[in-house]
Amino acid sequence: MAYSVLIVEDEMIIAMEIAAIIKKMGHAVVGTAMNGEDAISLSELRHPDIVLMDIFLKGMMDGITAAEIIYQTYAIPVIYLTANSDVNTLERAMKTKPFGYLTKPVNASDLQTAIEDAIRKSRLLS
Repeated sequence: MAYSVLIVEDEMIIAMEIAAIIKKMGHAVVGTAMNGEDAISLSELRHPDIVLMDIFLKGMMDGITAAEIIYQTYAIPVIYLTANSDVNTLERAMKTKPFGYLTKPVNASDLQTAIEDAIRKSRLLS
């Protein structure tokens, strides 16, 4: 099944790589945001099936805060992406009960599994 995906990543090259992987899997990329505020706006506008959220974003709001708002407001499941997995950040992220957590660089197989699992979990909760 094909899903609509919002990518939230402040490094454009990484966002493009992830978008290419998602498109190869047959899913649609409905937008790319580079900061938390834009992620929230695009979530409202496009209501994707899933959001891939970088934890560390440039700007006033990090990915953890944006993910909390997106899930609480729009009930869109979020999968965290990060290259850094320090204990404090990981603990803070896990308190938000994400639907998945992937470390970068992301590979297609792990991403596909995470998307399928997140969608399944989300449907069970709704």
